[in-house]
Amino acid sequence: MTGGGVKKCSMCGETKSASEFRKSRAQCKSCYTALVRKYCEQNREKRSAYCRRYHKKNRAREKAYRIEFYRKNKEMIRRRAREATKAAMLKKHNITPEQFADMIAEQNGVCSICGNPETQIRKGRAIKLVLDHCHETGTIRGLLCSRCNLALGAFYDNIDILVSAVSYLRNSKIKARRIG
Repeated sequence: MTGGGVKKCSMCGETKSASEFRKSRAQCKSCYTALVRKYCEQNREKRSAYCRRYHKKNRAREKAYRIEFYRKNKEMIRRRAREATKAAMLKKHNITPEQFADMIAEQNGVCSICGNPETQIRKGRAIKLVLDHCHETGTIRGLLCSRCNLALGAFYDNIDILVSAVSYLRNSKIKARRIG
C-alpha cells in the first residue's frame, strides 16, 4: 500500500483508491471478480457439489433467512414483481411504456368496456388497467379493468356467447317483472 489511501493491484498493477479494493485483498475488486469468475468456470462441478452440500446442510437456516428477508422487504418485493410483470407484458406485446401511457391517455384512463377509472381500490390495493389482446392474432384491442378482462376470458372471447349472455340478461329482467 502506498500513502494517501491508495493501493497498487497485484494483478493489473494499477494504482487505485483503497475503496476499489476488497478488505484485506491485494487485488482490486474488478481483478478479484475476474479471478473468482475464472475459478468458478474452471471448477464448475466442484463448485456445484459444494453448493449442493452447503444448501442441504443449511436448509433450515436459509429458509429462516428468506422468511425474515420477505417479512422486512415485502413491499419492495411486491413492487418489483409488479414492475417485472408489467415490463414482461409490454415486452411480450412489443409496446414501450410510453405507448402504454399513450393508450391510457387515449382511453381517458378508463376501461374500454365498463368505463371504470384506471385505478380502482380493491381490498386496499390499487388495480391498474390491463392490456387486452386477441389470443388468436395477438393484436392489442385496448385496456380493460381486471373484471372486464376476466369476463371476456370467461366467455372465451366468443361474440356468440356474449350475445347469448346479453339476451339471457334481458329476458331474465322481463321474466322477473312478470313474477314479481
